[in-house]
Amino acid sequence: MENKLQIFKNNEFGEIRTAILNNEPYLMLNDVCKVLGIKNVSDTKSRLNKDGVGTTEVIDSMGRKQQATFINESNFYKVVFQSRKPEAEKFTDWVTSEVLPSIRKTGSYLARTNNSLQAIKLVNEQVGALLGTVEQIDERVDYLEDNMTVDFGQQRRLQNKAKSKALESLGGIESHAYKDKSIRSKVFSGIWRDYKDYFMIGSYRDTLKKEFDKGIEFLDNWQPQGKLLREIEEMNKQLNLEKVM
Repeated sequence: MENKLQIFKNNEFGEIRTAILNNEPYLMLNDVCKVLGIKNVSDTKSRLNKDGVGTTEVIDSMGRKQQATFINESNFYKVVFQSRKPEAEKFTDWVTSEVLPSIRKTGSYLARTNNSLQAIKLVNEQVGALLGTVEQIDERVDYLEDNMTVDFGQQRRLQNKAKSKALESLGGIESHAYKDKSIRSKVFSGIWRDYKDYFMIGSYRDTLKKEFDKGIEFLDNWQPQGKLLREIEEMNKQLNLEKVM
């Protein structure tokens, strides 16, 4: 079933193309972004975990063969959380409760009945698995809560807090330290380096939603240390001496 392309249709969301890559179900990134109203697909791709991004051949609307980007389930959640469309939650529910289990267990899509619990039960009966239990639904919710990263609005708040802290640490916008591009750059780099080290992540965008408040608190309490602090102090002393003279 490796690389076998399947197209799943939904009256509300249209078509989603899927493939099996690395023995996992993958979803076509462009289709997912289209449903979620995300226009900048390339920028979205750059924020994803590279280990969960793959490519496979598809046929475009003009009948040409193209290499398309596909993403795994973990990256799918990251894309969903970037969407502001109110239908995002319903779309996620359709993909995670029907499409992905169907690919894993049967290799084919079972259309949704009016009762979603009946649809899940039907899949269970066909493959002999217990997918629709309350315990598994709870596990899915727990997984989302534990792995959900900050949304765009929260990312902006982290950025603004870091800028505010940098300005404060440099001594204000009129300070010599702030006007010195080299020192200003070191402060911003130091803030984000310490932030990523503390949370053990590759980018502030990977901050878990449940740790957002802790992230704000960390930035609020951050202070320059050692050599950097000394450089700031020495640079700003020049301003004080100029005022005296």
